[in-house]
Amino acid sequence: MSRPPSSPRGPGRWVLLGLVVLIGAAIFYGAWQIRGGSSGPGVAIGREAPDLSLPDLEGRPVRLADYRGKVVVVNFFTTWCPPCQQEAPELARFAKSAGPEAVLIMIDRGETPQVIKRFLDQYGLDATVLIDGDNRASRAFGVTGQPETFLIDRRGVVRQHIVGPTTYDGLRLQVESIR
Repeated sequence: MSRPPSSPRGPGRWVLLGLVVLIGAAIFYGAWQIRGGSSGPGVAIGREAPDLSLPDLEGRPVRLADYRGKVVVVNFFTTWCPPCQQEAPELARFAKSAGPEAVLIMIDRGETPQVIKRFLDQYGLDATVLIDGDNRASRAFGVTGQPETFLIDRRGVVRQHIVGPTTYDGLRLQVESIR
């Protein structure tokens, strides 16, 4: 069986493939550096967090900027996500012990208040929960999955970005380091 005449033959195709990979890597690395090392479009460590307003479970608008002066832990989640379920007891423990200088804000990626309330009850979570129904906040932060957690200092600057589930001990240490 013969190859179609348009397909590259011999070592030339490997050189072409290598060049494409190198150029792609260079573009990705350059964009990553320009954004200050963030993993995607959105906020970068050391930059101010977006001032967004989202509805809470009762439909009232809540602004992230309203929490200036406190360390804010922003956790993006969904109730159906196994890693989110895994970290939920850790977040509940953190929320109970955070004290007056830190706050946990959980941002659900578009589920109904009823579904979210069942999740909160199941895990004993007592946190401010906002609904990102149109993924506006997720895009602003550059969230690509869930869970993802951002730690924001008292001035509103992003100090840490955690991809995947986090733990009580990890959050406590991170918050203490930026207080």
